[in-house]
Amino acid sequence: MQVAKENNIKVIGVADYGNVDGVDAIRTLMNTHDIIVFPGFEIASTEKAHLVCLFSENTSKDQLNRFDHINPRTQYRM
Repeated sequence: MQVAKENNIKVIGVADYGNVDGVDAIRTLMNTHDIIVFPGFEIASTEKAHLVCLFSENTSKDQLNRFDHINPRTQYRM
C-alpha cells in the first residue's frame, strides 16, 4: 500500500495462483487509501501459458471461488 501511495497508483490488480483468500482484506486496506482493487486469480495451461483473470472491483472472495470452481492446480489445454 505504501509503495502505491508513494507512486500515486490509484488502481491495482491482485491475482494469486490458486488462492483468493486475502482479496477482501487487501481491498479493504487499499480502498481506505482511495486505491481501486481488481481482484482475480491465475490459471495455467498444459502449454505453460499463464492467464491472469481479473474481475470487477466489487467481486467478492466467495464469487471468485465460484468462478475458479475447478481445481486451481489443474492445468488446462488451450
